[in-house]
Amino acid sequence: MRMLSDLKVGVRLGMGFALLVLLMLAMGAFSASRVAQVEDRVEDLATNWLPSTRLLGAMGESMNQMRRAELQMLVGGDAKAVAEEAARLPAQWKLLPEHLAAYDRLGVSERERQVFDELVRQIQVYRSAQERYVRLLTEGQRESALALLRGDSRAAFRVATQRLSELVAINGDGAAQAHTQAREDYRVVLSAI
Repeated sequence: MRMLSDLKVGVRLGMGFALLVLLMLAMGAFSASRVAQVEDRVEDLATNWLPSTRLLGAMGESMNQMRRAELQMLVGGDAKAVAEEAARLPAQWKLLPEHLAAYDRLGVSERERQVFDELVRQIQVYRSAQERYVRLLTEGQRESALALLRGDSRAAFRVATQRLSELVAINGDGAAQAHTQAREDYRVVLSAI
């Protein structure tokens, strides 16, 4: 076997050039895989974390609209005020399940699933209390309605909003993690160049 020094200069240059091309191809493939990872993280942010957070905000808004309507029923005084505020509730009960279903379709982690399922349960408890509350007010039983509003209704509303806050935190952490990973992958790409 001949030594490298025994080869002609042209052959040595050709081998060096071929080695350089192989090294550049390897670096390119590595960089392309890292860029793909960055793209995956950005896609995750755009199609999972951001829509999830937006939907959680919409759920919270629906619940807050309902809670304000409940309070307005009580302080509004007359049957007309109760009827007007009660008429606002069905629109929110139409929106809230749509938001819940859209959130569920995004796909959730195991921890997120537990909190989400508890949120759905608490929303049903809250809805049941709300229906009793409206019935009591329309029947003129203001003291009983006030007791329900301060008791079971408040408890269900608080637990539901706590679950919403937990989901917001989970989504915030997930978005932050995806962002951090994307930045790390991007730095690796830049360092390889």
